[in-house]
Amino acid sequence: MFEKVKDVPLPQGTISPWPSNLAVCWLDTRNITYVAIIQCNNVHIGNWDNKSNTDVIWDTIAPSEPNPNDKTMEVTTVGLVHPNARNFPIAVIGTTKFIYIYDVKKANQKPLFSLPLSSTLKDFLPCVGKDVGPYCRGVSCNDNTILVGSHSGEIVVIMCNGDSNFSTKKNLKVNAHSRPVNSVSVAPESAYVLTSSEDGTFLVSKLHTRKPHAYQVEHRFSDFQSTTSIVGAQFTNGRGSAIAVASYDNSSLIMFKIIKKSITSTQ
Repeated sequence: MFEKVKDVPLPQGTISPWPSNLAVCWLDTRNITYVAIIQCNNVHIGNWDNKSNTDVIWDTIAPSEPNPNDKTMEVTTVGLVHPNARNFPIAVIGTTKFIYIYDVKKANQKPLFSLPLSSTLKDFLPCVGKDVGPYCRGVSCNDNTILVGSHSGEIVVIMCNGDSNFSTKKNLKVNAHSRPVNSVSVAPESAYVLTSSEDGTFLVSKLHTRKPHAYQVEHRFSDFQSTTSIVGAQFTNGRGSAIAVASYDNSSLIMFKIIKKSITSTQ
């Protein structure tokens, strides 16, 4: 059914070995598909016209600290999301020190928004362990709410209020993971949030979107893969009733779905 048609070379370098190191977003109304990939300290963002089947046009982002030294930081996650408040998608880039938001149409310009991890994470430490520093992992979006996972288990909540207007909400805290969260997925129809971790656990929570419990989460389901490390978990539909799980060195995707239990009557 599928056949290989071509290879699309990056503008420079090779793909970094991060989990979920490929982000895709498409605009059906404009027949444009956007892709993003991490390459060392750079993020390459490409786009093409699906209708005319044009070649991929690349832009490169090299995030740096907002100070005169312009020190580069290691990029650890990238997501392409399309909040309802915007006409075009945005690139959400997580590094070891900051979260950045860029306009995909102006990727080579200054970020629309930046957020230091040290100011938003309660459990921020310059060094998490002997060989591990802070980082971001996993990006998702529901309506105008952008979610970014972190090494501490906290999920950073950023609100898109317009084309270039962003603000933060209180972080979500995922207490069920004993190791870093490496992916975040949202089912917009049910407001379910799916997180997975290197501890072999994936967790489904209900995100309350209305008062009095807005932006609080309620546990709904979790599963533990005892023999492997989960590198990604995603909802496969907008209802959040089906899940695909990818595990390190596993040759198969593990699929889950909600099964309605039949009610047996007794006479």
